[in-house]
Amino acid sequence: MRITGFNHIGLNAAGKHDEIREFYTSFLGLGDIEREGAATLVNGFWFGQDRPIVHVVTDPAEGGLEMPNNTHLSLFVEDIDAAVAEVKEMTDDHLHFGEGPNQIIWFKDPAGNTLELQQDPAASS
Repeated sequence: MRITGFNHIGLNAAGKHDEIREFYTSFLGLGDIEREGAATLVNGFWFGQDRPIVHVVTDPAEGGLEMPNNTHLSLFVEDIDAAVAEVKEMTDDHLHFGEGPNQIIWFKDPAGNTLELQQDPAASS
């Protein structure tokens, strides 16, 4: 698997919608970003400058991967098909969503942190 870059970090803010939006836009100065056509399983909103870098999840956090509402790190990979195969070989504890270049896979590192992998759009062209 080849990681090609940082995609975003997901932060859980269930029950704090207005406060978190004010914090990220007014205090940190990040823009509210619409992600049209983005594959996602969780509700929330996005902040960033030229591109989304923070995904604020507004669904209640859950402990497992049944719904990846917890804080997570999202990374781009060069080949999502190969990355999905490697994750599935490493662990049965994963959540796989979508097909082709729109796939997303979530899994946990050895310390229990949730990771998300997505196809790098620059690597798929």
